[in-house]
Amino acid sequence: MPETAISGWLSPSQAGARVGLTAQRIVQLARAGELEHVLTPLGRLLDPADVERLAAEREPRRSVRRDEPRGRRPASRSCSRSTRTRGR
Repeated sequence: MPETAISGWLSPSQAGARVGLTAQRIVQLARAGELEHVLTPLGRLLDPADVERLAAEREPRRSVRRDEPRGRRPASRSCSRSTRTRGR
């Protein structure tokens, strides 16, 4: 692929920032064939159109999560194993 054809393509970090995922997860999606990508001597580059498509697919889920109230986690119970004495 000519260099000019991929000049606007994104690194996994850039793609992750647009989508709200980590760079590692973006690479996993690319390897799974869910994102168009090319390997270059400097690393993996992703097609911005595919990144925008993924962002659009994720947007409804992300907005639902933002609207949900963030409650506190229930208090954890202490483990009974840690209070036992061994050998008695």
